Amino acid sequence: GEGMIYTSYYSNWRKFPKDFALVQISRGKPVGFIGGECELLFPSAALLNAYKKKVISEAGYREHYFLQLDVHREQIKLDLGFLSSRNSILLCYEKSSNFCHRHILREWAAKEFPEIQIEELR
Repeated sequence: GEGMIYTSYYSNWRKFPKDFALVQISRGKPVGFIGGECELLFPSAALLNAYKKKVISEAGYREHYFLQLDVHREQIKLDLGFLSSRNSILLCYEKSSNFCHRHILREWAAKEFPEIQIEELR
């Protein structure tokens, strides 16, 4: 693609450049958020609940989310390829320095699809 895929968090969403595609990758979204969504990148409800209840650690969450991404690898590759054809921002709630599935997604994508660049927009 000619564009770049970024990851970031919702609190800034109205400040992002108007020509960037905004894409929800979290199960919830802020009231008033206008953008697309990529449901295959949402962490599963079971995974989120297990993590919130401290049934699994961050390492366990990472492992489970990797597995979820692996299952949908081919479709995710198509989605990311499409998103990289323009500037896109994948959005979640956590601040840049916090534990978040979008950081795990970047790590997984770098390994699976080195030709697709994804960077955190700070």
